[in-house]
Amino acid sequence: MNESKTDIVNFSSRFRPSPESVSVAIGNQVVDSFSHARNLGCITDRHLVMKEHVAAVCRSATIAIRRIGQIRQYLPTQASQALVHASITSRRDNNNSLFFGLSQNFISQLQRTQNTAASIVNKVPRKQDISKSLKQLHWLPVEKRILFKILVITEHPRKVPLIHREHDQHPPTLPVTSVIQQEAFSCSQGNLPHPWR
Repeated sequence: MNESKTDIVNFSSRFRPSPESVSVAIGNQVVDSFSHARNLGCITDRHLVMKEHVAAVCRSATIAIRRIGQIRQYLPTQASQALVHASITSRRDNNNSLFFGLSQNFISQLQRTQNTAASIVNKVPRKQDISKSLKQLHWLPVEKRILFKILVITEHPRKVPLIHREHDQHPPTLPVTSVIQQEAFSCSQGNLPHPWR
């Protein structure tokens, strides 16, 4: 067992009292529980509110925005856009399907980092409205981007034929929640909602 990579999180509701520390014995080792743990680049906390993960994404995005802002005057627009995608957008979009149903407070924090990145790419002054810049860059707002990713993940496998035995009467299907299914049906009928409304 690698002690530096072994974390235990006691998941519980934030509305119920739970034991602060839980220890588990694995062989001769005793592993204590933590308030959060990292798994595949995502930081999950014990109440599954994603507070630590959003804070880490915003912190790394702020550092990257500051660095890009310092050299922005020497870069063409395409190069600055590529830098933003490589260092900010990719981190924000990693595991962003887990943000579905997240508190509006956390969504607005992520949206602020995207707005700041867009203002740097297009050299928009701070006081000016950023929505035109987001449209020009073809960047969806964070909340719509989360929904878009979930739709892509759930809709793509439905269009690819699944492997099934010939004597099966019905091919296997994948479960899709009703909210996402309604949104996907609406989009497939050509009723694409305007993302900036």
